Amino acid sequence: MYYYDFCIADLTIRVGSSVPLENFYELQPFEVLYDPDMEPDVRYEICILPDDWHENGNLVLKNEQNAVYRSGKEWHRYFYWVAGSDRRFVLLIQREEGNVIYLQSNRLEEFLPRFRLSAFLSLERELLRNNGFLLHASVIEWRGRGVLFSAPSGTGKSTQAELWHRERGSKIINGDRGLIRKCNSDFWVYGSPYAGTSGIFTDISVPICAIVVLSQGQENRVERLSAPDAFRQLYRESTVLSWDAEFSDNISQLLGDLVLSIPVFHLTCTPTKDAVATLEEALLK
Repeated sequence: MYYYDFCIADLTIRVGSSVPLENFYELQPFEVLYDPDMEPDVRYEICILPDDWHENGNLVLKNEQNAVYRSGKEWHRYFYWVAGSDRRFVLLIQREEGNVIYLQSNRLEEFLPRFRLSAFLSLERELLRNNGFLLHASVIEWRGRGVLFSAPSGTGKSTQAELWHRERGSKIINGDRGLIRKCNSDFWVYGSPYAGTSGIFTDISVPICAIVVLSQGQENRVERLSAPDAFRQLYRESTVLSWDAEFSDNISQLLGDLVLSIPVFHLTCTPTKDAVATLEEALLK
């Protein structure tokens, strides 16, 4: 067995694999030295799928990318790595005591060279067990605290992050998805291995100063959102396992705590340095 340790959002994650893994790509900034005496927070085991395996449980979701079955307290999630092909998949079984990732033996030579471990961890469930969730946002560090730009893809999250980097020297922590955790009564944001097309992922963490919901416009204007409006905006951009009612309830409670603790702004903006000045004035107040 081969063992690999990672630290993501202050959670130690151990992966034991029956086959050697070589290229972690976006997980590299989070890899730590394997310590056999350490008890990890989260465990994964990578195994070869038995030849006689068949789907188990009740089907709750199926599309071109995924199929999800519930079997008692287990969740069986099939990731189709050729869209729409039931014959080529990675299977993740999630249990309270640990997770198992199954690879097809007849696909190893074809699959392993392109294997992206982070894509099959489904970290959103492990995060939520530890008061955390994934938010679709670009994250910067400003004056030692985190500012998150959240919006649908193509709205300008990366553009605003780059403007702050250029105009204010802010460090970009992540280009596409931030990991947010509630630690005691404070909310922190962590760099994640999910960077989208930005290619920017770090292991930096900072307490959150503000979350900014973006929309494009002809002028720069900022307003603070009410808690209900902030909740609706952030829920839409959070990674939610909608097929799991308990998951949805728990993340709703966590988001409710967040919007009562952290200011959430709506920034109508242009892709110019004036957008930086407009938001900075609101943040300084």
